[in-house]
Order: sequence, then C-alpha cells, then structure tokens
Amino acid sequence: MKKIITTALLAVTLLALIAGCQARSDTFTDSLKITAQKTTLEEASKTSGFTLPVPGYLPQDYKIQEVYIQDGSVRLLISDKEIEKKLVSRSNTSGSYQEYEFQCPMEINIVWGSQGIPGGLKLPGERPQITPTQGTTIASVIVDRESHNDLWWDWRPNLNEPGMYEIVISATKRISNKELVKVSESISIPSGQASDNVTSVPNASSPGQLPISGRQSNEIPTRVISLTSPISSGLDATLVVETLPGAECSAIVDYGPSGNSVLPSRIADGNGKVSWTWPVGKFSGTWQITIKASYGGKSVNILAPFTIR
Repeated sequence: MKKIITTALLAVTLLALIAGCQARSDTFTDSLKITAQKTTLEEASKTSGFTLPVPGYLPQDYKIQEVYIQDGSVRLLISDKEIEKKLVSRSNTSGSYQEYEFQCPMEINIVWGSQGIPGGLKLPGERPQITPTQGTTIASVIVDRESHNDLWWDWRPNLNEPGMYEIVISATKRISNKELVKVSESISIPSGQASDNVTSVPNASSPGQLPISGRQSNEIPTRVISLTSPISSGLDATLVVETLPGAECSAIVDYGPSGNSVLPSRIADGNGKVSWTWPVGKFSGTWQITIKASYGGKSVNILAPFTIR
C-alpha cells in the first residue's frame, strides 16, 4: 500500500513540475530600471532622438502594451494581455537598488546609431535570412537564452546613409524562430517619416553621433570606429575612437546602478586613433559609454550604447 501511495505522489509531483514548466514557457522574466520613462509610440521618436520603426505584424491577439525609453533605447513590451510589474529590491557590489520585474511573451528593443552600430553581431547562433520591406539587413542571429530566444538584427533602412538600427526581438520559446523572422521583416519606418531626418538629444546613445553642442561647433571631430558590442560577460571589450591627432581622450562606461568603469586618459596617435580594452563584468543589459576628447582648450563628448549579454 505504501509503495502505491509513494508512486502516486511521485506521479503527482512530476505532473506538477511539467505543468509548471509549461506555464512558465508562456512568458519569460525581464526587468526595467526604475528610471525607465514610460511613453507612447508617437512620443518615443521625439524623446529618444531617433525615428522609431514599428512592426506591421505580430502573433495573433498580440499588441504593443507598453513603451519605455531606457538608456538611449526604446523598449516595446508586447503581449495578448496587460503586463503586470512588481517593484523588487536587489543588491550588487555597488549596494542595493530597486527595479521593476515583469513577465511577457515578447519584447522589442531598438537602438539607433547614426554612424552605424560598431562591433557587429559576433554572438553564436542560427543566422536567419531576413528580407526587410525597406533598406537592407547587415547581420542577424538568433540566440538561445534558455528561457527565451533573442533575434538580433542590424538593419540599415537607407542604403545611401550609414545610419543603422540594432533591433532585438525577445520571445518565449512557444513562438517559433520562423515567427520571429516574420515579425522582423514587418518592421518599417511609418509612412511620412524619414530615418535620416534624426535630431540628437543630449542623452541620446548613438555611437559616433555628437551631442547638439559638439555637433554645432564641429571643432573636434570625434567618432567611434569600433566597439565590442554585444559581448558576453567575462570577456574583454575593446573601444576604438578616432579624433584629432594629439587630442586627450577619456571614457567612462556607465553600468547604471552597478556603478561604472573609468577608462584611463590617453592621447590620440598621429592618425587620431585611441583605444581601450577592459574586462566586462556581469552587468547584463544595454549601458552607455561617454567618450570625452579635448584639444586646444576645447572638448566634446560623444555617447555609444554598450550591450552585455
């Protein structure tokens, strides 16, 4: 009798575990910084500093539920129902902080680089063929994140301009890779908007794009040549900047609540090149690098997004 009861309990436990795994697979867990700005699709382009492309196709009953701006990128939270968030407390080596935790079946993260996205997509994974309705695909890869899949896509909407979007579509594994590609191919610039008619804002995270004040003076031309991004934690990242020969350059990698890394001041060589290499910590997310170039009593700052996976 005891043996029968034990076997029955094991069976019930196993069924519960299977049911739990199936329930969890409907969504995946993600987080938002407490400083993330909630907005609308209409306002996102004005506030973020770049023209926002949107998907024309989503899985059945799915729609964009919420839109946020965080660290120079726009995040679209997508679901077939309202998304509930809860405030959670966390801690790291820099101390305690709070952020919002939520679950959803799909999310789209969009970053714009007016001079392209440095680094390229060097992540391992399936390389799907994406045929956009506008422009051309520079690179794409589908990465397995255990709880969900990420489709990373570098897209240049205007063949005659260097500007490029880096788009990451994250989705539960219940959504097939074929469906992810279909969503990505439906993404386009809304009618009446132009991707090359983009104005910068002081906190825009566009690699190689100067803030308004620096761009107007144009006395210290400075741009990002390459940056290892996205990158996995534990590896070494390299940033290469081009500016005036002899200019003094410094850089700060801002990891938000996790603190920052101050890269040492260096002098640009005879070709105007300066570079830094540093170890990447366990700070998953898209962060911001501020690069300062000084020459002849003048200085300029440029910003670049930096993604750790």
